[in-house]
Amino acid sequence: MTTNSSRVEQFINEVKQLTAKPCFSLVPDFDNKPGITDSKLGGLPYWQADMPYPEYDGVKMSLHAQINFSDMEESELLPNEGILQFFIATNSNHIYGVNFKTPDLQECFRVVYHPSIKTPVDIEAPRLEECENSPLRLEVALDIEPALSFININESEFNIIFKTVVAKLFQNNEPGEFFEFFNNEEMCAIEQALMFSPTPGHQLTGWPKFTEGDPRKQEQQEQFNTLLLQLGSQFTVDGELRMWGDMGIAQFFIPEENLLQCDFSQVLYTFTAS
Repeated sequence: MTTNSSRVEQFINEVKQLTAKPCFSLVPDFDNKPGITDSKLGGLPYWQADMPYPEYDGVKMSLHAQINFSDMEESELLPNEGILQFFIATNSNHIYGVNFKTPDLQECFRVVYHPSIKTPVDIEAPRLEECENSPLRLEVALDIEPALSFININESEFNIIFKTVVAKLFQNNEPGEFFEFFNNEEMCAIEQALMFSPTPGHQLTGWPKFTEGDPRKQEQQEQFNTLLLQLGSQFTVDGELRMWGDMGIAQFFIPEENLLQCDFSQVLYTFTAS
């Protein structure tokens, strides 16, 4: 069966129009070394003297990502100021600090929010070269750009969107399953178009991108209903920047009401390996 590029393009455009959701794309900037308060992946975190540094089993956690909200446009969901940090334990038995049995237990990972930025203190924290169990390989600055994200085919709501779009565009109210209506080439084209928007999948808020389906249980989807941070796998010219297993992707989810209140005590952290 050959690919019908016209209907594929129509389908993609309609899905994007129906599901477009604002987000912020995190773009690695390899040309500039990040400062202590800058948005970045890895490196030394901004820290305040009156706060205990996050540890697991007596070992300091590694900074995974740091977001300075002054580096980005204002958002309806995110704080307009301060610094948000994501730490993971690299000395635990849980891969990349993810406990799949209790993914919302901030034991092997920690999310820290600094509402205001004070004079930072010098701290001793694990460097990337010391963290063999980290998916991150480089410290890199981040540019934060407003973008749109779209539902992808592994999202639980996609089947409803699929049937709605097919009924509207092709007057077919009984299209069967997605993989029956489109052939393999068409499905691959649709998956690529929806999965990698924004590219390469590092983002704040918006639609999550699942490589193997949503890892959250139904009750977890209902409670942790908002994507806070997503980090994908990415190669650089010289090698890996970040790798979650075999080209996987990681997400931090939060209840929307908590996010609006700048309460980061309840966060679910998970990843899929490919």
